[in-house]
Amino acid sequence: MITTDKSKIFMENVDILCSMNDYNVINIEKMLGLSAGYISRCRSGQRHMSLDVACEIADFLEQPIEVMIDDTLPIKTQIDLAQKEITRLRRTIGKLEKQLDDKMRPKMSSSEISNRQKLNEQRMENKEANKK
Repeated sequence: MITTDKSKIFMENVDILCSMNDYNVINIEKMLGLSAGYISRCRSGQRHMSLDVACEIADFLEQPIEVMIDDTLPIKTQIDLAQKEITRLRRTIGKLEKQLDDKMRPKMSSSEISNRQKLNEQRMENKEANKK
Protein backbone atom coordinates (compact mmCIF):
# COMPACT_ATOMS: atom_id res chain seq x y z
CA MET A 1 0.00 0.00 0.00
CA ILE A 2 1.33 3.44 -0.85
CA THR A 3 1.10 6.22 1.72
CA THR A 4 -1.65 8.83 1.58
CA ASP A 5 0.72 11.62 0.47
CA LYS A 6 2.30 9.46 -2.23
CA SER A 7 -1.15 8.22 -3.26
CA LYS A 8 -2.33 11.79 -3.84
CA ILE A 9 0.78 12.58 -5.91
CA PHE A 10 0.36 9.31 -7.79
CA MET A 11 -3.26 10.13 -8.67
CA GLU A 12 -2.33 13.67 -9.80
CA ASN A 13 0.35 12.21 -12.07
CA VAL A 14 -2.12 9.62 -13.39
CA ASP A 15 -4.50 12.47 -14.27
CA ILE A 16 -1.73 14.44 -16.01
CA LEU A 17 -0.54 11.46 -18.02
CA CYS A 18 -4.09 10.41 -18.90
CA SER A 19 -4.94 13.84 -20.24
CA MET A 20 -1.74 13.99 -22.26
CA ASN A 21 -2.30 10.55 -23.80
CA ASP A 22 -6.07 10.69 -24.34
CA TYR A 23 -6.75 8.03 -21.71
CA ASN A 24 -9.18 8.08 -18.85
CA VAL A 25 -9.31 6.04 -15.66
CA ILE A 26 -12.19 3.97 -17.02
CA ASN A 27 -9.94 2.81 -19.88
CA ILE A 28 -7.17 1.97 -17.45
CA GLU A 29 -9.53 0.03 -15.18
CA LYS A 30 -10.83 -1.99 -18.13
CA MET A 31 -7.38 -2.64 -19.63
CA LEU A 32 -5.96 -3.77 -16.30
CA GLY A 33 -9.01 -5.73 -15.21
CA LEU A 34 -9.72 -3.51 -12.22
CA SER A 35 -13.25 -3.14 -10.92
CA ALA A 36 -15.23 -0.18 -12.22
CA GLY A 37 -14.66 2.86 -10.03
CA TYR A 38 -11.63 1.38 -8.26
CA ILE A 39 -9.33 4.28 -9.14
CA SER A 40 -11.96 6.85 -8.17
CA ARG A 41 -12.48 5.14 -4.81
CA CYS A 42 -8.72 5.18 -4.23
CA ARG A 43 -8.59 8.87 -5.19
CA SER A 44 -11.36 9.72 -2.71
CA GLY A 45 -9.77 7.69 0.10
CA GLN A 46 -12.51 5.05 0.22
CA ARG A 47 -9.94 2.43 -0.80
CA HIS A 48 -6.19 2.15 -0.52
CA MET A 49 -4.29 1.27 -3.66
CA SER A 50 -1.80 -1.56 -3.38
CA LEU A 51 1.72 -1.03 -4.62
CA ASP A 52 1.18 -3.84 -7.14
CA VAL A 53 -1.80 -2.05 -8.71
CA ALA A 54 0.05 1.28 -8.66
CA CYS A 55 2.95 -0.40 -10.50
CA GLU A 56 0.54 -1.87 -13.08
CA ILE A 57 -0.97 1.57 -13.70
CA ALA A 58 2.50 3.13 -13.96
CA ASP A 59 3.53 0.44 -16.47
CA PHE A 60 0.37 1.05 -18.47
CA LEU A 61 1.23 4.75 -18.61
CA GLU A 62 4.83 3.85 -19.52
CA GLN A 63 6.34 5.53 -16.47
CA PRO A 64 8.48 4.14 -13.66
CA ILE A 65 6.65 3.99 -10.33
CA GLU A 66 9.35 6.28 -8.90
CA VAL A 67 8.25 9.01 -11.32
CA MET A 68 4.58 8.46 -10.52
CA ILE A 69 5.02 9.02 -6.79
CA ASP A 70 7.40 11.95 -7.17
CA ASP A 71 5.83 15.34 -6.56
CA THR A 72 7.45 16.76 -9.68
CA LEU A 73 7.49 14.92 -12.96
CA PRO A 74 11.06 14.96 -14.28
CA ILE A 75 11.74 17.65 -16.87
CA LYS A 76 12.31 15.07 -19.63
CA THR A 77 8.88 13.60 -18.96
CA GLN A 78 7.33 17.06 -18.97
CA ILE A 79 9.03 17.86 -22.28
CA ASP A 80 7.96 14.54 -23.80
CA LEU A 81 4.39 15.15 -22.67
CA ALA A 82 4.41 18.69 -24.02
CA GLN A 83 5.74 17.47 -27.38
CA LYS A 84 3.00 14.83 -27.58
CA GLU A 85 0.40 17.48 -26.82
CA ILE A 86 1.84 19.82 -29.47
CA THR A 87 1.75 17.01 -32.04
CA ARG A 88 -1.84 16.19 -31.12
CA LEU A 89 -2.86 19.85 -31.39
CA ARG A 90 -1.14 20.21 -34.78
CA ARG A 91 -3.05 17.20 -36.09
CA THR A 92 -6.31 18.66 -34.80
CA ILE A 93 -5.54 22.05 -36.36
CA GLY A 94 -4.72 20.37 -39.68
CA LYS A 95 -8.03 18.49 -39.65
CA LEU A 96 -9.95 21.66 -38.79
CA GLU A 97 -8.19 23.63 -41.55
CA LYS A 98 -9.08 20.93 -44.08
CA GLN A 99 -12.71 20.94 -42.94
CA LEU A 100 -12.80 24.72 -43.21
CA ASP A 101 -11.22 24.65 -46.67
CA ASP A 102 -13.76 22.07 -47.80
CA LYS A 103 -16.66 24.17 -46.51
CA MET A 104 -15.31 27.48 -47.83
CA ARG A 105 -14.31 26.19 -51.25
CA PRO A 106 -17.06 27.06 -53.68
CA LYS A 107 -18.61 24.15 -55.49
CA MET A 108 -17.96 24.98 -59.15
CA SER A 109 -18.34 22.93 -62.28
CA SER A 110 -15.35 22.42 -64.54
CA SER A 111 -16.73 24.99 -67.03
CA GLU A 112 -17.07 27.55 -64.22
CA ILE A 113 -13.50 26.87 -63.17
CA SER A 114 -12.32 27.23 -66.78
CA ASN A 115 -14.23 30.51 -67.15
CA ARG A 116 -12.75 31.81 -63.91
CA GLN A 117 -9.24 30.91 -65.07
CA LYS A 118 -9.80 32.71 -68.39
CA LEU A 119 -11.09 35.76 -66.54
CA ASN A 120 -8.02 35.77 -64.28
CA GLU A 121 -5.75 35.47 -67.32
CA GLN A 122 -7.50 38.43 -68.96
CA ARG A 123 -7.08 40.48 -65.79
CA MET A 124 -3.37 39.69 -65.73
CA GLU A 125 -3.02 40.66 -69.41
CA ASN A 126 -4.87 43.94 -68.74
CA LYS A 127 -2.56 44.69 -65.79
CA GLU A 128 0.49 44.02 -67.97
CA ALA A 129 -0.90 46.22 -70.75
CA ASN A 130 -1.62 49.06 -68.29
CA LYS A 131 1.97 48.92 -67.00
CA LYS A 132 3.34 49.62 -70.49
